[in-house]
Amino acid sequence: MNKVKIFAHRGASAYAPENTLEAFRLAMEQGADGIELDVQMTKDGELVVIHDETIDRVSNGNGAVRDYPLEELKQFSVSNHFEQYPDVKIPTLREVLELVKPGEEGRQVVARLNVLACYLKKQCVLLLRGREDNSLPSRELVLAVRELCRYLERTGLKTLVDVRLEGQLPVETALGFFQLLEEASEEAVRQKEQSQICCIKEKQGGWELSLLWDPHPWVREFAVRNQAKYGLGLSWLELEYRNSLVLRSQRRDGP
Repeated sequence: MNKVKIFAHRGASAYAPENTLEAFRLAMEQGADGIELDVQMTKDGELVVIHDETIDRVSNGNGAVRDYPLEELKQFSVSNHFEQYPDVKIPTLREVLELVKPGEEGRQVVARLNVLACYLKKQCVLLLRGREDNSLPSRELVLAVRELCRYLERTGLKTLVDVRLEGQLPVETALGFFQLLEEASEEAVRQKEQSQICCIKEKQGGWELSLLWDPHPWVREFAVRNQAKYGLGLSWLELEYRNSLVLRSQRRDGP
């Protein structure tokens, strides 16, 4: 009979603050075969290990993880009422992987990603593979986009995908494209759109994501509301029969 493997849920979370280095270290000391953890992304694109999308429940702060850069998140304590752990910090995924060293002594890590699973998964893959060149095969982005579109179809929004990419593109570009697709699609669902077109292509000097819907005022309002987040690369176009959001990313030459 195969041995039942024991995975520590958020580390030894009954004895130490959940999803912390202290909880994962204790789980290994207690003999767990592996750990389960949760991943969120910070404002500056770092992957941190925390279950909720906000820090309210487990820390002495409040607000969404995605609204804080990593340096500011590290100022909060996530002791979560464990008095014997008075000043525990949110760990990065890299810090956890360096502590646990998956594969050694048969240890395993199960990462549960938040609603942004598709695009967070891509950075997790890079970390787990030890990739340091900050580039992503275009097929990884295509797979993530198609995975998201299958999910969106279950909400009633059908997406026609047209991707013309080859080779590699920067991780930052891929994540920006995916984030815009996700956020704009969620707004489209709220606006009861039934279909949309997603085009991603390589252009001279960079890359471009275009999203198209029937002409409705919410598209322009979305673009204005998110201009600061996506910068000057985001624009809104009113075409004859469509409204379009366009996000452009310029190629950066050199190191």
